[in-house]
Amino acid sequence: MILGNEGNGFAVLSFAFARTAKFIFAPCAMCTLTFTFTFTRSLRGKTIMSGVREGVPLTSLVLVLHAAATWFMTGLIWFVQVVHYPLYDRVGSEAFVAYERVHCSLTTMVVAPVMIVELLSAVLLLFQRPRCMHMPEAALNLALLGLIWLSTLFIADQLHGALASQFSQEAHRALVGWNWLRTAAWSLRAVLLAAVVCRGLNH
Repeated sequence: MILGNEGNGFAVLSFAFARTAKFIFAPCAMCTLTFTFTFTRSLRGKTIMSGVREGVPLTSLVLVLHAAATWFMTGLIWFVQVVHYPLYDRVGSEAFVAYERVHCSLTTMVVAPVMIVELLSAVLLLFQRPRCMHMPEAALNLALLGLIWLSTLFIADQLHGALASQFSQEAHRALVGWNWLRTAAWSLRAVLLAAVVCRGLNH
């Protein structure tokens, strides 16, 4: 048994937090999209001075922030896909529900801020890009990110909800299988952004 009675109590509270966060997570994404349409208008021609003669273009800083968030999430999703999810069936059926509820809560706390930053910066780059990033690249990047969000909200979250009620080999296999979609999408975006950043460094 991994979690005792105290752990089970904490798991219930954590699961309640995670399920509540889900209803906050999606509206935050919508607010992010709405905010960008007004904020991008203020980006034209602006620079952030760095103490030298030439300022660093704000669009370049957005690209760096976006790439950092994407590379972080790419490393995380590969760890989850190769190590974390496959080990679910080693937890034990008695302890799994409590374990999964705590897992959902703690994971949301880590990934939600990064994913929101990633989404915000991706939309900004669609409208205001540094010279090293072309429009088709920005559009493909955002499309893949949209796929990630949709699969997270409508597939992964639903499977986690089922597993938080009772461990099921079928739900576990589906989670591992469907997560390859997010792993592939994040990996493609990581390579795309690496190419864009390298192009910018060479200019």
